[in-house]
Amino acid sequence: MNAAKMLVWVMSGMLLALLAILVIGLSLGWHKNDNSVTQSASFISGRAFDLVDLRQPSGTSVADVTEIQGWIAVTLAGGGVPDRVVLINPESGEIVGEIAVNSGGARPSSL
Repeated sequence: MNAAKMLVWVMSGMLLALLAILVIGLSLGWHKNDNSVTQSASFISGRAFDLVDLRQPSGTSVADVTEIQGWIAVTLAGGGVPDRVVLINPESGEIVGEIAVNSGGARPSSL
């Protein structure tokens, strides 16, 4: 009888440990494939395009890539400047606009 009780406790402990690993893995994104972001970014709107130079300072990271009414919106963060969104023409791969947040609280002089 003691062997059966010990077996139940060991199996219960193993189940709890595996459940904890599953929860931690899901919360840290272990189930996501890192290559899927690169593949989807280079093939938007059913068209593949070459690499685009975003002309951003080093240390800049891509936070998100989205298609908005035919334009590709790339959300950028870091690089010593405020977060910003760069709009790209998918036909030519050229940057057509940039939306930046002024973190200083002052209005730009052009307004």
